[in-house]
Amino acid sequence: PKSALAESLIDTVDQILEYSRKNRSKEQLMRYATNCRHQFKQDNDPRLIPPLLDFVQEAMQTVRVGDAISVRHASVALEEALTTAMYHGNLEFDEKQARDACKSYRDGNEFEMVKVRSEQEPYKSRLVYVGIDISRTKVQFIIRDQGTGFDVDALQSCIQTEHLSELKQRGLTLIRNFMSDVSFNGDGNEIRMTLEMPR
Repeated sequence: PKSALAESLIDTVDQILEYSRKNRSKEQLMRYATNCRHQFKQDNDPRLIPPLLDFVQEAMQTVRVGDAISVRHASVALEEALTTAMYHGNLEFDEKQARDACKSYRDGNEFEMVKVRSEQEPYKSRLVYVGIDISRTKVQFIIRDQGTGFDVDALQSCIQTEHLSELKQRGLTLIRNFMSDVSFNGDGNEIRMTLEMPR
């Protein structure tokens, strides 16, 4: 009511000013952050990827690691690893199905097969594990799915003989070009990616 406007307005302004003071204090504190470490367990839902990428970009900016290009490279590598873990790993899509799912995801549409597989066992109970470690000297991601994995030795052989394109591994090619170091566990269901910052 208008009769209470003056009193309510003062409380509201005080509340906003207090929030602003706290926000400035937090920003001041975050200038001293040297490391950011988080772990996530995600469903096979591609809608979770953009907010996770935003989170990583903000964390890199908070810790003040790298430049805009480093942030972009880390984001692309993480997105490729996440879509691979979801589509190839947990949902066991073949190359064409994974490509169609990625296209639908990028176009903002739901790919029907993702929905169908996500409701069937063993796929629906599988998760994607995401480890993020950001410091002022490096960014490291560990992505693990609960799928059957792949033959790591065959992949390493193709990488060493520079026949990676024969495997149609666009995502892995991007990851290897954008990150400083890339390795896999023996089962082929976990990738560890590190981006070292120049000194």
